[in-house]
Amino acid sequence: MRTMCASTPQVPPNRWDEFAMTVGYLSARTPTHTLGKTPYEVWHGRKPDISHLHEIGSRAFTLILKNNPKIYKCSFECILIGYLPNSRAY
Repeated sequence: MRTMCASTPQVPPNRWDEFAMTVGYLSARTPTHTLGKTPYEVWHGRKPDISHLHEIGSRAFTLILKNNPKIYKCSFECILIGYLPNSRAY
């Protein structure tokens, strides 16, 4: 968690809770030596899909959904700091 915070200086320190959740999310999808597979795989009985993972601190774009005419921007730039637990969104 500290490494993620240190590697993304543009993210304010009060977002440490997002990094803590990201560490848990990624740890469940990382193989362990004792299990020989990922904790996610042990719990759900199938391998996790990790195709949506990106580098923490990379650029991400948020879609603007509310009453947005076509002539305005469709999204705004953000910084990736975590993933939603039950979906492929970040």
